[in-house]
Parts: sequence; C-alpha cells; structure tokens
Amino acid sequence: MDKTNTLYNESAISNKDDKKNFSKLGIGFFVFALISLASQLILSNIAKKYFSFITESDFYSVGLIIVSFYVIAFPIAYLFLRKIKSEKIEKTGAGFLEVIENLLICFPLMYVANIFSLVLNFIISMIKGAPVLNPLQTAFSESGMVWVLIYSVVIAPVVEELIFRKLLISKTIRYGQFVSVLLSALFFSLFHGNLYQIFYAFVLGGIFAYTYVKTGKIIYTIIMHFTINLTGATANAILLYGFDLDTLMNIYANPNDTEFIMSQMDKLFPMMLLLMAFLFVIFAICVAGLIIFIVRLAKRKFPSFSKGSVIIPKGAFFATVFLNVGVILFVLVCLVKIILNLL
Repeated sequence: MDKTNTLYNESAISNKDDKKNFSKLGIGFFVFALISLASQLILSNIAKKYFSFITESDFYSVGLIIVSFYVIAFPIAYLFLRKIKSEKIEKTGAGFLEVIENLLICFPLMYVANIFSLVLNFIISMIKGAPVLNPLQTAFSESGMVWVLIYSVVIAPVVEELIFRKLLISKTIRYGQFVSVLLSALFFSLFHGNLYQIFYAFVLGGIFAYTYVKTGKIIYTIIMHFTINLTGATANAILLYGFDLDTLMNIYANPNDTEFIMSQMDKLFPMMLLLMAFLFVIFAICVAGLIIFIVRLAKRKFPSFSKGSVIIPKGAFFATVFLNVGVILFVLVCLVKIILNLL
C-alpha cells in the first residue's frame, strides 16, 4: 500500500513539474511575441510622428521587423527561456542525402499547404468585403531588394533556426523527439502571425525540426531555410522589381492597340523569359520532391521518433504540453496578431 502511494505521488510531482516546464517555455515565447508586436507598433508610431523621413526609406519596413523582433524582443524573452534546462541533441546517423531529400519534399508540401492559406484568405476577404493583405508581402514591396534579401535570405534563416529549432528543441528534447518537433512546428507557425504563412510555416517548421533532431546539426536546417527563402525572395524580386509597373499600366490602358502592346512586350520579354525559367526550375524541384515523398510512403518509410528520458503519460499529454498558462498565453497573443492582420 505504501509503495503504491509513493509511486503515485512521484508520478504526480513529475507531471506537475513537466507542466511547469512547458508553461515556462510558453511564457518565454509569449514574451517574445508580445514585445515584438508592441515594439513594432510603438516604433512605427514614433517614426511616423518624429522621424517621417525614415519611413520613406527603402529599409524602413524590413528594418522595423529586424529591430522589434531580434534586437528588442528576443533578448528579453531569452532571459525567461534560459532558466529552462537544456539537453543536447543525440545524433541518429541521418546522412546528408536524407537532408537533401527532406529539402526537396519541402517544396511540394509547402505549396499544397499554401493553397489552404489562399483559399482561407479568399473566403475571409469575401466575408469582410475587402482583400486580406499579406503583411510580409506588404513589407517587402515597401523595401529595397537588397534589404529584402538581407532579411529573408541571411538574417531570418539563421536567427529563426537558432530560436525555433536549436533553442526550443534543446528545452523539450527530453520529452521525446515527437514533442520537440510538434512544438517547434506549432510555435514557428503561430509566431508568423498571419494566415498567409501559418499553414506552410507549420509544414516547413515540422520538416526542419525533424531534420534537426535526426542530425543534431543546426547548419543543415539553416541551409534548408535559406534555400526556401531564397526561392521566395527570387520570385518576389522578379515580380516586384523585374517588371516595370508603368509598362504594365500602359498595356492595361491600351488593350486594343496591338502595335503598342507588342512594342511594350519587347521591354517585358527578358523578365518574362527569366520568370518562365524560374517557374520551370521550381516545378522540377516540386516533382522531384513529390516523387521522393510518394516513394517513402510506398516503402512505409514514415517519420520515426525516439522517446525521451521523460515519458509523459498518454492521458496527460495534451493537458501537460498545451493546457498550461504559458502556452495558452502564447497562443492567445499570436491569435491577436492574426486578427490584427485581418483588419
């Protein structure tokens, strides 16, 4: 009788402590999300009121994201996150070829997930009677190409992988690889704070996290993130900076003047050719990724997850990992950010 009670009490203490750890993790990311959102709003208002010349520069929109997210918010959030015990990732022998395959799989799954985002945003735009703007696309359109590339291809892949993969997973890996991958994907997805990115960010975050827990090398996921963002930045560069807006407007304003349209098309032809070549490369990558994904399914090579040193009982999993103050606060502040972006 005494032995049974002792085991029960140890288990209850263990579950309670684990729940506190997940709450601390959630509070750290809650602080990260809240301060990044607040500082972005405060800095933008200060700039518009006192330094209007800065708002007209080609680095303002991207610079605002970098300063509010990574210079102000994260150092403060890290003060909370560093208190949680960290553990190293044990390498499981996944090779570089598997990493390349994972990267290729990212592309078709990312575009499929993006379809859900586009459909959802279309439905919301029909309901509200106005288009739902993509905040990141808006920021990029207001920024110079060099700044967009610096942020999306250099800063974001490095910093986000260090935060959402290396740091977050080091705090959760003792609960098993599945828990780490799930939380990494979910937090990464929610933190983006808009419905244009939420679905494909979850997919990419999951693949990046799975690659990291299997290899133990953060450089692999940084390269994967870099490659994905580079393709997006390249597409943005071609569409936003490659095509002359005045030329397109002139064609739109003279739809019946065939000779004029042909003369204008000569100006657009080099960029149209570049865009077609780019789309062909992306299509080929998607096909390759889809084939690898189908082959893995056919061979039943499903993702496998190693258990951690701490086992959370199945019946207590959701309550322990998600139903705690910290994670709930993080989810709520991310939902607020999503709603603000819909207004």
